[in-house]
Amino acid sequence: GYEECFRVYSDVSKFTDEIKEEVLGPALRTLFPKYFPGYDYDTLYKTYHDRQMEVADKLNKPIPGSIETLKRLHEEGYHVGIVSTRTNEGINELLIKFGMREYVDSICGLNDVKNLKPDPEGIINMVNNNKWNRDVVMCGDSIMDIRCGNNYGALTVAYLDNPNRSKQMNDEANYSVTDLTQIFDILNSDISFTYNKI
Repeated sequence: GYEECFRVYSDVSKFTDEIKEEVLGPALRTLFPKYFPGYDYDTLYKTYHDRQMEVADKLNKPIPGSIETLKRLHEEGYHVGIVSTRTNEGINELLIKFGMREYVDSICGLNDVKNLKPDPEGIINMVNNNKWNRDVVMCGDSIMDIRCGNNYGALTVAYLDNPNRSKQMNDEANYSVTDLTQIFDILNSDISFTYNKI
């Protein structure tokens, strides 16, 4: 999507590896003005969305081990929530497509918060709205996820699948995994949570 926007509204050669890393996580409404000043959101979003739909089957696939991990978390009685910069509809669509929706208890999407990740508002809302325990494990594959969890006071787990992001995520997370099923080793260990907000 972003590459197509650079091709149409800027210069595709400006879509560098550094920018490719930067656009992972933050919401479109945050980054569009930075990279495409003078263009309105709706025009940019249509180009972005149309391209995403063209390549959706290639781009959108579950992280290896994610279905099994979600199923086991659900079976073991953990509350599972997703905090995302996508819309709820987009999240639901993907979860249903891959047979994962039944394992997710709550979704906090783009339209549910005023402040996007790394602000912890999404986690706070999810915990409060569902009356869940405040002890949270935040597992994510972007630095925005890890910072969101850290800003909340969660125990953070970085899923390291990209060498370009691994060092920074590893440095800022409490734990790191390269296989999602490793989260059970963490959950079954003597962990302490850092929640210290009201």
